[in-house]
Amino acid sequence: MRSGVLRDREIVDLGTTPPVELLADGGAEPPPGAPATPLADATLHAPIARPGKFFAIGLNYADHAAEAGLPTPEVPVVFAKLGSCVNAPFGDVERRASPTSSTTRASWAW
Repeated sequence: MRSGVLRDREIVDLGTTPPVELLADGGAEPPPGAPATPLADATLHAPIARPGKFFAIGLNYADHAAEAGLPTPEVPVVFAKLGSCVNAPFGDVERRASPTSSTTRASWAW
């Protein structure tokens, strides 16, 4: 797997340095003349496949609290998720059958 940066609807190659290392170093700029792949032809993966920690914010907007039948909290509701919650863009999401109702949520992390 290779790292890349999006520039003008193309993924410009950053090499084999893992994204987490690039992010820790403040990002990276591709060298001049680095090869590029059209975004439409690229296979995207999760930037950090299995993070050690993943924190989420719940009930963070009024409609979400209302649909859950809960008051809007005065302070953010912070909770942890398993690292396996991370998926590639457009990746399949497994949803198990449940005898009770559930809500389906997608979250963005950055």
